[in-house]
Amino acid sequence: MQRPYSANLTPLGLNLKKIRKARGWNQDEGAEAMGIPKALLGAYEEGRAYPRVPGLISIAEKLGVDDLMGFLKNPDFKYKTPAEL
Repeated sequence: MQRPYSANLTPLGLNLKKIRKARGWNQDEGAEAMGIPKALLGAYEEGRAYPRVPGLISIAEKLGVDDLMGFLKNPDFKYKTPAEL
């Protein structure tokens, strides 16, 4: 039996989607900025797939963020806009 959609959400997926939406990107634009296919971004956001560590590092570097996994939990942390990169 497949789990409901919401049960698959992960900190990584939620953070990727949050960053993408904060920058005003649709999935096509977000995937292009991250250097991955749109379908893969969708799978990451929905918790159906997970990047390996080198891929995770590459995505974080391309987005200019430190904490895709949600470990820092710093309330003062601000996602960088494209203009700030």
